[in-house]
Amino acid sequence: MKTTGNDRGSRMTAAQVGTLGVCLAMAVLDGFDAQTLAYAAPSITTEFGFGPGALGIVFSASLVGMALGSVLFGMLVDRLGRKFGLIASVVIFGLATLTIPALATSVETFLLIRFIAGIGMGGVAPSFIALVSENVPAHVRSRAVMVAVGCVSLGAFLGALVSRAAIPAYGWRSIFIIGGLLPLVFAVLAAVVVRGVTTGPQRTVDHASTSPAVLFREGRATSTIALWLVYFLNLLVMFALLNWLPTLLVQAGLDAGTAFIGSSLFAAGGFIGGILLGFRIDRRGQAHATLVGGYLIGMVGIGLVLLTTSTPLLMTGILLIGVGIVGGQSGLTILAVSLYPLPIRGTGIGWAYAVGRTGSIAGPALNGVLVAGGLGATSIIGLSALPLIVVALGVITLAALRSPATADAELAVS
Repeated sequence: MKTTGNDRGSRMTAAQVGTLGVCLAMAVLDGFDAQTLAYAAPSITTEFGFGPGALGIVFSASLVGMALGSVLFGMLVDRLGRKFGLIASVVIFGLATLTIPALATSVETFLLIRFIAGIGMGGVAPSFIALVSENVPAHVRSRAVMVAVGCVSLGAFLGALVSRAAIPAYGWRSIFIIGGLLPLVFAVLAAVVVRGVTTGPQRTVDHASTSPAVLFREGRATSTIALWLVYFLNLLVMFALLNWLPTLLVQAGLDAGTAFIGSSLFAAGGFIGGILLGFRIDRRGQAHATLVGGYLIGMVGIGLVLLTTSTPLLMTGILLIGVGIVGGQSGLTILAVSLYPLPIRGTGIGWAYAVGRTGSIAGPALNGVLVAGGLGATSIIGLSALPLIVVALGVITLAALRSPATADAELAVS
């Protein structure tokens, strides 16, 4: 494969640093906007009298939009360029979010606007992942991609902090104004700063090369199925805990403030895990083995949650679960990047995320059924170990299936 000048050992140029910085900011804004409705939901329910079922439909519409956006923009970035995909997706979700304070007064309008915003949010990840992986030097590539993915969780965490300050002071509409304006500002910045990657004839693709069928050719069929499975299961567990962890911790007897700290540690663990796992992969390679190790750390965390009655140890366990699950999700992105060659990389990442988004829909719904059935908080968290075992086995399977025909050597993933 022809490289982009980002050879191992080379220093990052100002253009590369600028592109990386904008991509990280876009990832943070993606995570921030994805959770704005969750933060504003109590105030919206009070003002408009929406029931839990109505809000659930709006949440689902947003996730369906994200899945659709992942597919559409995954293909678009391969046809029209990574920079175009990033700017277009951010403008879509920024404008849609900005209309909520003025136009969203019914369940139907909330549903439509959040669906449109979801399409934009779904397109952000395939765009910034492709841009980061193709713009940074090889010796920091895994780290950069995993930090970028981890910034989505960081954005969700920052959104919680901003919401706690802004909503009581300025009302729920303020959080959507912030979440709509900032993406538009960074879209303008991206138009100036972000550079696209040109790799000669490999960047010229036709319609056939951006159809999902191409992901199953040249020995990639089994690997693609395995990748989709691990994405689905990992995001199922990740979103089940992300959405339900505060409720589960309160159910376990903790106060709301401590439950918030636990949720924050889960997100923080993911960001820390992405950095540590990415650093290990860049230094030593062996991405698959490193990821399996990360999932083992997550299972140790689950064990702590199940066995301890100490709040500090419980918080430590939640932090370790975040390292394994959220940090592991960042690592799965490395496997997706390494599996698909440059001309179809956006399509491959987009479809993996789209399949994973169905897991992000199913996970919270499944937890809701378990809670309604009377299952305790620790039991629900303990059950999350089962899909994680399957994910670890899936990563091992991807390692066994890896071959020169399906590996991108410049990523040094082994």
